[in-house]
Amino acid sequence: MEKKRIVWVDLAKFFCMFAVMADHSAMMTDALDGFVEPWYLNLFSFAAGYVYFHRRGFGAFFRKKTRQLFVPWLVFSMLTIALAQVLSFNEHEPFLVEAGKNLLQIQYYGSEMWYVAALFVAFLPFYFFIDAFERSALPERKRQVLFLLAAFLLSAASAYFSNFGPRELFPWGRPEVPVTLPWHLEYMFQAMFYMFLGYLFRRYWEPAFDRKNSWALFALLLALHLVMVYGVRRTGSWYTLRVRLFHMYLCALVAMAMVISLSKQIAGTRHMRYVGQNTVVYYGLHGKAESLLQTLLRRLAPDLWNTLRWSIGGWRVIAALGIAWAVSWLLVPAAWVINRFFPFLLGRRKKA
Repeated sequence: MEKKRIVWVDLAKFFCMFAVMADHSAMMTDALDGFVEPWYLNLFSFAAGYVYFHRRGFGAFFRKKTRQLFVPWLVFSMLTIALAQVLSFNEHEPFLVEAGKNLLQIQYYGSEMWYVAALFVAFLPFYFFIDAFERSALPERKRQVLFLLAAFLLSAASAYFSNFGPRELFPWGRPEVPVTLPWHLEYMFQAMFYMFLGYLFRRYWEPAFDRKNSWALFALLLALHLVMVYGVRRTGSWYTLRVRLFHMYLCALVAMAMVISLSKQIAGTRHMRYVGQNTVVYYGLHGKAESLLQTLLRRLAPDLWNTLRWSIGGWRVIAALGIAWAVSWLLVPAAWVINRFFPFLLGRRKKA
């Protein structure tokens, strides 16, 4: 029997996917990136933890996550690399070189569909963490606090290592990018923290949030997010490493609450819900769709392209949002075909 969809989760995932597509477009700006970066991947992780129901038995769990995450990652990442060999909108290396790098899954070195691979890896410690949480005999409130603190400390240590560790510690390291490990092990506990938040939210905190949720709360959260993203000066001796980590997590929590508040108050459209239900397809194919759309725009309307591409401020952001919206429709046929004829690529069973 097919599980009933949770509308607000699908809408939140739509906003996350829409932010990804806009942020990956050629029209991306620092202002747009600053607004969406604190929440779109963290909220994906939150949603993964929210819909997770714990059942003991690691073997069955591992097979399920392999079907739902590993198989889609493998197929879509290799498909993306193969398409790049044919649709040469951007420079690329030979197929075997790119495929080999992709199998290592090292961020900034070669990692198509990296977040799906990272989520698959993060689910492994998450299973044992939740199993320990469920088995714990501690009083309820104390159990929540202690496990939440443990998840946060693991996440903060991981984030510190990634952001402030020696950049050239490994052969693939570069001074301009964070420290990375194969299969995104440096990100594993960061994702797990937000997954655990989602798990706790559904089990304990959601009713209280819903009682307080309103358009006034959304406006307050939006204002706080804007202040923390654009109003906090991130330079000077006061902005120490500890302050930077605290600011990063606080921005993420406020922004996630903002998007959750919005997602719970709107009905959304059928299209928005459909995108939210098929984020793996969109995540896997949006890059090539954007390249196609942007190449056509650059060749057919070069003056408009150059005007938008090098504009400063709002017009370029509007163009990025417009490209994301167009791609969201452009990929509907592909999502329909995959759901109808190849649902195993999404970890789903074919409908009778």
